[in-house]
Amino acid sequence: MKEVRTEIKLSASPERVWQVFTDLAAFKDWNPFIKEAEGDLKVGAKLWLYLQPPGGKGMEFRPKVLSVVANKEISWRGHVPVVFSGQHEFTMERIGENATRFTQHSTFSGLATKFFGGDFFEGMRRGFESMEIAMKERVEHAPS
Repeated sequence: MKEVRTEIKLSASPERVWQVFTDLAAFKDWNPFIKEAEGDLKVGAKLWLYLQPPGGKGMEFRPKVLSVVANKEISWRGHVPVVFSGQHEFTMERIGENATRFTQHSTFSGLATKFFGGDFFEGMRRGFESMEIAMKERVEHAPS
């Protein structure tokens, strides 16, 4: 199993971060990593995502929503049985009156992960970080 984890401190409430992060239709306007997203953020629902790590090739991803806890957490998992599984968790933790720690944590497993080079996982990390920087700009400076 391989893991990628990143986090960023945002000068915004978890409610504001949630508002931005759950507006999937607006991802195309600000998110440099998940460039397009469609679907309902409801447990059991399937999403359609178009991901593009910085400098990498874009890919479609169809994860199933595993958890949704308003203003705190969203997780999803995509997989091809035996070959590949990727689970991604997003958490929003209040760390001050108007501050949130936004964390992304992904685990990758399956036979295909043995063939992914370090570039794949480094690309994912850079993608997470680019999304967090763009989210910081969006939650701290864009009108609500």
